[in-house]
Amino acid sequence: ALSEYCTSNDWSSVNGVAYARRFSSLIEEYDAIWSGLAVLDLSMLSRVSFKGPDAAACIARLSSAPCKELHQFESGRGLILNAAGHVCDLCEVTRLGDTLFILTMSRSNYRRIAAATEGLDVAVEDLSGSVGALGLFGPNARSAAKDLGFELEPDETAMSGQIRGVDSLSKPTAIGRVIGVELIFPQQEALTIWERISALFTPTPVGLHAAQALRLEGGTPCPGADFTSADDAASSLGLTPSEIGLPHLAPVNRAWFTGRTGLQEREVKRQLVSVMSDIASLEPGARVFLRDGDKQNRGGPQIGILRSSAYSPYFRGTVGMVDVEIEALGKQFDRKDERVKSGTTFSIQLPKAGQVADASLIETHEQRLASSYRERLFAATE
Repeated sequence: ALSEYCTSNDWSSVNGVAYARRFSSLIEEYDAIWSGLAVLDLSMLSRVSFKGPDAAACIARLSSAPCKELHQFESGRGLILNAAGHVCDLCEVTRLGDTLFILTMSRSNYRRIAAATEGLDVAVEDLSGSVGALGLFGPNARSAAKDLGFELEPDETAMSGQIRGVDSLSKPTAIGRVIGVELIFPQQEALTIWERISALFTPTPVGLHAAQALRLEGGTPCPGADFTSADDAASSLGLTPSEIGLPHLAPVNRAWFTGRTGLQEREVKRQLVSVMSDIASLEPGARVFLRDGDKQNRGGPQIGILRSSAYSPYFRGTVGMVDVEIEALGKQFDRKDERVKSGTTFSIQLPKAGQVADASLIETHEQRLASSYRERLFAATE
């Protein structure tokens, strides 16, 4: 059904699922997120249910998500780490009952799930091939969900319900700083759900380009694009939560989770930082240098590379994620707060020889959450 809206015929693939880079135009799709009803297909994500007396303990083995602290229908974000504290994936857990959870991930992580269940009384079911999911964003998102038979509680917790007599779920979701509603339903009802949406509203499907702009504006890194999963990297190349800018998703003052000990032993050596440039387009892989006043330090040491980028209508320029080396930053890195100092500027080398683009740090939603977490952590240890 969504393919009929893809006038650009510009397609890519996510987890083996065909996905439009853009359905019409980036600006039109981006505007719908703020002023209309934008629809994002989320069916390509991996979803696994954990049911049984040891379901919470199993998820704690697998991730840093706060499953034991969640009340029914609450959700919490976390990370999947290896024993050394290196990040394998981002995840979110939703508690549906005393012994029932759904874990959402960007990839399958089958091997890690199998290891986490060993010796525990828990039944695991991969839901990825049996459910569909839509993210609704914009001012009309909640009313659209309600007209479809989905509702959210005022406190923004999830709600279970029935669509045509089949159990379904609605819960809050977000891309960067944008809050929306995620609808999860049996896959065989996907077309019915879509027909209801299109009959009651004028939905605007959102492609990968607009979604990436929102993600980068919010400062959320993507495994595979901004960093290599620890499952795919040599041990020396794995990054910690602090190094990808998400220490708040694996708090070391929380109860045990896999990788927690490794985090306490690792010094930050690299970090992903969010930047903005007035240039309309920047190529991932571009070399990044520190900028000193009016001087473009391309003759000095390279301090990092641009991992991913997207044009941002909000900033009217390109936003990107830069992987920087802490040692090369020198005094521009605050080791106490584990962040690049405010006011640091960069030069990004363009493909054409001799040309550079200026870039500056931006404060993102994830950065604010990380700073708040560090402040609480310091206060508790003083």
